[in-house]
Amino acid sequence: FSRLKVLLKKFRRARIVEPKRLLVKDVMVRDVKFVSKDSSVREALGLFVKYRISALPVLDEGKIVGILSESDVLDFVMKDGKFDVSDLERLETTKVSKLMTKKVLTVDSSLPLEEAMKAMIRKKVNRLPVVDSDGRLVGIVSKWDLLRGLNELFIVKSLSEGKDGLVMKGSVEELLDLLDAGYDVETISKKLGITKKELEKWMKVLKKYGLVSGKSK
Repeated sequence: FSRLKVLLKKFRRARIVEPKRLLVKDVMVRDVKFVSKDSSVREALGLFVKYRISALPVLDEGKIVGILSESDVLDFVMKDGKFDVSDLERLETTKVSKLMTKKVLTVDSSLPLEEAMKAMIRKKVNRLPVVDSDGRLVGIVSKWDLLRGLNELFIVKSLSEGKDGLVMKGSVEELLDLLDAGYDVETISKKLGITKKELEKWMKVLKKYGLVSGKSK
């Protein structure tokens, strides 16, 4: 719930102070899997499969010098449109730097989300590495991350404006905090000053948005 709580607070501040934009840093993945330019294609293949990802930034001394996609590897394996098991040895001997895309579009973490969307559409790319002022990798944002961000923003807006017909004496953040802490229904309802029936209605709303699953304690 941590990301949602941050967005809820940001949304409330925006309504009080001034309109705020959702930024790349709000949705980007910070724990980025990567390879070095001297890594073998076999190493990259292992990371693709282990972490179920479709691209790997390629680094040299901490700075991004390229990006390797699953398509790059498949194209390499399917040389001349044919696949031969005997060619798998090439995965061990070929370096990532030979297959990677060298011209990589990167973005700053403070870039507004809509600008990242425009860049992806304009350049026809599925992901954007995020770098700091020194050009060092600090995250990556994909189309899926952008869609997740939009979905979370929709949830935040709905919950904050009471569009589901529910008004809570406390805040939605408080409810999420209590759920995170593992409190039962009776304790949560007392802490929030609402009835169990009201809490159950809130739980149904959270389940509708996929924020909680299963039965409440």
